Amino acid sequence: YAATEWTPFGHEFSGIVEKIGENVQNVSVGDTVVIETSTFRPYSDAARNGRVDLDGPASEIIDYIGGRETMGFAEYTTAPAALCVKFTTMSFQEGALIEPMGVAMDLFKTADIHLGDDVLVFGLGPIGLMALQMAKKAGARKIYAADLSTAGKRAELA
Repeated sequence: YAATEWTPFGHEFSGIVEKIGENVQNVSVGDTVVIETSTFRPYSDAARNGRVDLDGPASEIIDYIGGRETMGFAEYTTAPAALCVKFTTMSFQEGALIEPMGVAMDLFKTADIHLGDDVLVFGLGPIGLMALQMAKKAGARKIYAADLSTAGKRAELA
Protein backbone atom coordinates (compact mmCIF):
# COMPACT_ATOMS: atom_id res chain seq x y z
CA TYR A 1 0.00 0.00 0.00
CA ALA A 2 2.86 2.42 0.71
CA ALA A 3 5.05 1.45 -2.24
CA THR A 4 5.41 3.57 -5.29
CA GLU A 5 6.15 2.09 -8.69
CA TRP A 6 9.37 0.03 -8.58
CA THR A 7 9.97 0.60 -4.87
CA PRO A 8 12.16 -2.18 -3.44
CA PHE A 9 10.71 -3.87 -0.37
CA GLY A 10 11.42 -6.71 2.04
CA HIS A 11 12.66 -6.59 5.60
CA GLU A 12 14.06 -10.11 6.02
CA PHE A 13 17.54 -9.87 4.59
CA SER A 14 21.21 -10.59 4.97
CA GLY A 15 24.28 -9.48 3.08
CA ILE A 16 27.94 -8.54 3.08
CA VAL A 17 29.26 -5.42 4.80
CA GLU A 18 30.77 -3.18 2.13
CA LYS A 19 31.51 -0.03 4.13
CA ILE A 20 31.47 0.94 7.81
CA GLY A 21 31.38 4.21 9.68
CA GLU A 22 34.38 5.39 11.66
CA ASN A 23 32.95 4.40 15.06
CA VAL A 24 31.68 0.94 14.07
CA GLN A 25 33.35 -1.80 16.09
CA ASN A 26 31.07 -4.85 15.90
CA VAL A 27 31.40 -5.56 12.17
CA SER A 28 34.11 -5.23 9.53
CA VAL A 29 34.12 -4.88 5.77
CA GLY A 30 33.54 -8.33 4.27
CA ASP A 31 31.53 -9.72 7.22
CA THR A 32 28.30 -11.53 6.41
CA VAL A 33 25.43 -10.14 8.47
CA VAL A 34 21.72 -10.49 9.04
CA ILE A 35 19.87 -7.28 9.85
CA GLU A 36 17.77 -7.21 13.02
CA THR A 37 14.50 -5.75 11.77
CA SER A 38 12.25 -6.62 14.71
CA THR A 39 13.60 -3.81 16.88
CA PHE A 40 11.47 -0.70 16.46
CA ARG A 41 13.82 1.86 18.00
CA PRO A 42 17.23 0.17 18.20
CA TYR A 43 18.81 2.82 20.41
CA SER A 44 16.07 3.16 23.03
CA ASP A 45 16.66 1.88 26.56
CA ALA A 46 13.69 -0.48 26.27
CA ALA A 47 14.96 -2.04 23.03
CA ARG A 48 18.49 -2.45 24.35
CA ASN A 49 17.03 -4.25 27.37
CA GLY A 50 15.00 -6.62 25.19
CA ARG A 51 11.62 -4.96 25.88
CA VAL A 52 10.54 -3.27 22.66
CA ASP A 53 6.98 -3.86 23.84
CA LEU A 54 7.56 -1.17 26.50
CA ASP A 55 8.95 1.33 24.04
CA GLY A 56 7.21 4.57 23.16
CA PRO A 57 5.78 5.26 19.72
CA ALA A 58 7.36 2.75 17.37
CA SER A 59 9.41 4.19 14.54
CA GLU A 60 9.44 1.86 11.60
CA ILE A 61 12.69 -0.01 11.14
CA ILE A 62 12.64 1.21 7.56
CA ASP A 63 13.63 4.63 8.87
CA TYR A 64 16.77 3.12 10.43
CA ILE A 65 17.90 1.25 7.35
CA GLY A 66 18.11 3.99 4.81
CA GLY A 67 14.50 4.91 4.12
CA ARG A 68 11.74 3.42 2.03
CA GLU A 69 13.79 3.19 -1.16
CA THR A 70 16.47 0.83 0.16
CA MET A 71 14.81 -2.18 1.70
CA GLY A 72 15.95 -5.79 1.50
CA PHE A 73 15.51 -6.27 -2.22
CA ALA A 74 17.67 -3.26 -3.02
CA GLU A 75 21.21 -3.84 -4.25
CA TYR A 76 22.58 -1.78 -1.35
CA THR A 77 21.13 -0.54 1.92
CA THR A 78 22.37 1.11 5.08
CA ALA A 79 21.85 -0.12 8.62
CA PRO A 80 23.01 0.95 12.07
CA ALA A 81 25.81 -1.23 13.41
CA ALA A 82 23.57 -2.08 16.39
CA LEU A 83 21.24 -3.96 14.00
CA CYS A 84 23.96 -5.98 12.23
CA VAL A 85 24.50 -9.52 13.50
CA LYS A 86 27.45 -11.44 12.05
CA PHE A 87 27.11 -15.04 10.91
CA THR A 88 29.41 -17.52 9.24
CA THR A 89 27.75 -20.93 9.22
CA MET A 90 24.68 -20.44 7.05
CA SER A 91 23.61 -19.20 3.64
CA PHE A 92 22.15 -15.77 2.95
CA GLN A 93 18.74 -17.42 2.47
CA GLU A 94 19.00 -19.06 5.89
CA GLY A 95 20.14 -15.74 7.37
CA ALA A 96 17.03 -14.07 5.97
CA LEU A 97 14.90 -16.60 7.90
CA ILE A 98 16.24 -15.33 11.23
CA GLU A 99 13.67 -12.50 11.36
CA PRO A 100 10.53 -14.64 10.83
CA MET A 101 11.96 -17.23 13.23
CA GLY A 102 12.34 -14.46 15.81
CA VAL A 103 8.68 -13.55 15.35
CA ALA A 104 7.73 -17.22 15.84
CA MET A 105 9.89 -17.33 18.99
CA ASP A 106 8.16 -14.20 20.32
CA LEU A 107 4.78 -15.88 19.75
CA PHE A 108 6.00 -19.07 21.42
CA LYS A 109 7.33 -17.20 24.47
CA THR A 110 4.22 -15.03 24.75
CA ALA A 111 1.98 -18.11 24.65
CA ASP A 112 4.14 -19.68 27.39
CA ILE A 113 3.85 -23.20 25.95
CA HIS A 114 4.89 -26.09 28.21
CA LEU A 115 4.90 -29.89 28.32
CA GLY A 116 1.34 -31.22 28.02
CA ASP A 117 -0.25 -27.99 26.78
CA ASP A 118 -2.76 -28.02 23.93
CA VAL A 119 -1.92 -25.49 21.21
CA LEU A 120 -3.80 -23.94 18.30
CA VAL A 121 -1.75 -22.23 15.58
CA PHE A 122 -3.66 -19.84 13.31
CA GLY A 123 -1.96 -19.35 9.96
CA LEU A 124 0.42 -21.76 8.28
CA GLY A 125 2.83 -19.35 6.68
CA PRO A 126 6.52 -19.61 7.56
CA ILE A 127 6.00 -18.03 10.99
CA GLY A 128 3.06 -20.28 11.88
CA LEU A 129 4.94 -23.39 10.76
CA MET A 130 7.97 -22.40 12.85
CA ALA A 131 5.79 -21.71 15.90
CA LEU A 132 4.14 -25.09 15.41
CA GLN A 133 7.54 -26.81 15.45
CA MET A 134 8.53 -24.92 18.62
CA ALA A 135 5.32 -26.04 20.34
CA LYS A 136 6.05 -29.62 19.35
CA LYS A 137 9.64 -29.42 20.65
CA ALA A 138 8.32 -27.95 23.92
CA GLY A 139 6.22 -31.08 24.42
CA ALA A 140 2.76 -29.76 23.63
CA ARG A 141 0.23 -32.56 24.01
CA LYS A 142 -2.00 -31.72 21.04
CA ILE A 143 -1.25 -29.18 18.35
CA TYR A 144 -4.00 -27.95 16.07
CA ALA A 145 -3.43 -25.86 12.98
CA ALA A 146 -5.91 -23.61 11.19
CA ASP A 147 -5.61 -21.81 7.87
CA LEU A 148 -7.59 -21.15 4.72
CA SER A 149 -8.62 -24.19 2.72
CA THR A 150 -6.14 -23.08 0.06
CA ALA A 151 -3.17 -23.77 2.38
CA GLY A 152 -2.60 -27.11 0.60
CA LYS A 153 1.01 -28.20 1.02
CA ARG A 154 1.48 -26.07 4.13
CA ALA A 155 -1.50 -27.79 5.77
CA GLU A 156 -0.01 -31.17 4.88
CA LEU A 157 3.33 -30.09 6.32
CA ALA A 158 1.65 -28.88 9.52
